[in-house]
Amino acid sequence: MASGMTSTVTQELVGYSGESIINYTNPNIESWFGIHDFAKNGRLVFISDSAGHPRFRRTTLRGLVGWAPHWTFLCLSAVPETPGNSGGAAGSAHEGHGSAAALSKDHLDLCLKLGLPLAIVLTKSDLVNKESLKRVLSPIWAAVKGAGRAPRLIQSKEKFPEWARTVCDADVSTIRSVLSSVRDSGDFRATVPVILQSSVTGDGTGLMHALLRELPLPPKPLAHDYLGMVINQEQPETLFHIEDRYNRPASYATSGLTWQANVECVVSGYLRFGRLELGQTVTVGPFPIDEEVAEAAQLDDKTASPSRSSLPSSHASPRAPFSEVARSALKNVIPATCVQGEWRQVRIVSIRNLRMSVQSLEADQVGTLGLALAGSAYAAGEDSALRPLKPRRGMVVAVPNKYMTEHNLELQAAAVITAYFSDTAIRLLSAGTPVTIYIASVRAQARVAKIWSSPPVRPIAGVDDGKAGPAGHMDDDVFGLEPISDAANNSAEQGYCVRLELLFSREWVELGSKIVILEGASREGTVLDGFVGTVVKVSET
Repeated sequence: MASGMTSTVTQELVGYSGESIINYTNPNIESWFGIHDFAKNGRLVFISDSAGHPRFRRTTLRGLVGWAPHWTFLCLSAVPETPGNSGGAAGSAHEGHGSAAALSKDHLDLCLKLGLPLAIVLTKSDLVNKESLKRVLSPIWAAVKGAGRAPRLIQSKEKFPEWARTVCDADVSTIRSVLSSVRDSGDFRATVPVILQSSVTGDGTGLMHALLRELPLPPKPLAHDYLGMVINQEQPETLFHIEDRYNRPASYATSGLTWQANVECVVSGYLRFGRLELGQTVTVGPFPIDEEVAEAAQLDDKTASPSRSSLPSSHASPRAPFSEVARSALKNVIPATCVQGEWRQVRIVSIRNLRMSVQSLEADQVGTLGLALAGSAYAAGEDSALRPLKPRRGMVVAVPNKYMTEHNLELQAAAVITAYFSDTAIRLLSAGTPVTIYIASVRAQARVAKIWSSPPVRPIAGVDDGKAGPAGHMDDDVFGLEPISDAANNSAEQGYCVRLELLFSREWVELGSKIVILEGASREGTVLDGFVGTVVKVSET
């Protein structure tokens, strides 16, 4: 919280059972397994601490977009900037990369643009007085209210001793009062709790625990959340986004799994919808068939954040024109339309949810999957069975729906994406501009192919228009754009559609999902001031 120099997504687990706080202050708890045991029939809170420094914006976006958090806690310093003090320790850490106040605003704006359920924690409250606090709160209030939300400052008179293991009744009552409107309306974005906290005095820590215990949870996601009840014949029954891959053997802890498997790996991620079970045969991909392209995609995904020497001395505006040198370099890259993709059949040989071994994973849960190539691939002598199974971040584990199985159809592997943006500033991007896009767990390089003015549109799944082949496979471009009629004649609500051509590799992209665009190649630019839109069309060509 002091420096924001976290370069990875760090995760921790806290439990609550009645009034008890289940964490490492209990001498009987040494690991997550102990927290699971003591919090049985209570609440488990899975916390991901993401980066704050702009140098690690990739990690920041991964935590906000990839892991799909129920709630986001934005931690900001309560110490205002002065000529001799740039926000305390945070200021020194961000020296040369813009002021701490500017960085705080970038983070807050990004959370609001993404439409995340949000709470704000102002740390170092022991160092501020009433006047300095007012200077810090003023821009936060303006930004939150400007997004149509209601900030609620929460303070507690209760001290929270370091050894405390229970949640104070007074803090619980305060939090319930603030969250009552959220529970009644079901709108998790309407209210933004703001807590003053000090790690030195313990002020606000009790409120933090009470808030974590009482936060309402959204309903479990379903396959039709983004498109409504529109029939989409290419939507899988189950969808798991891969966030990480581990180079260690999968665990064969269950008897009866006797198939041959020469290639094994473990992946972690988030189950967007559906259900996964031990021993189940699933599809993973899309993999580039060309090994050189596959290695290039792996290298791009593993590339570390930019070095200090490559960073500009101040924030580079994403509105600034991209260099012609970088633009000309893009002429030699491989567009995804030239890359063939494939899907591979694997079996799930182990499942863990928050490190606990389980038999199944439910929608909206995070976990790790041990994967091994299914024995049928070897029996059929498929070439894919001889290649190492190396899934990367951004790929998906999926179960095709009944229609796709009956008609022998594969999942789409998008090479071109169209997204709608209400931010009219995106029109300043020009054709050929290189961008980095974030969609769920996907982080990919792309270039702008076309931009045009458009009324608000929503994604719709296309229907068979008679162009289906003998096997019933519709054209690759099966999705259209449908204007929202209520706003079609309102010029004030005009936005822009942007067609993006993916580079290096194809991706599985869900219609209706949020997309974040940051201008510039992956190693240039450091700010979080990007564009947030909605994917309204995907195409394989």
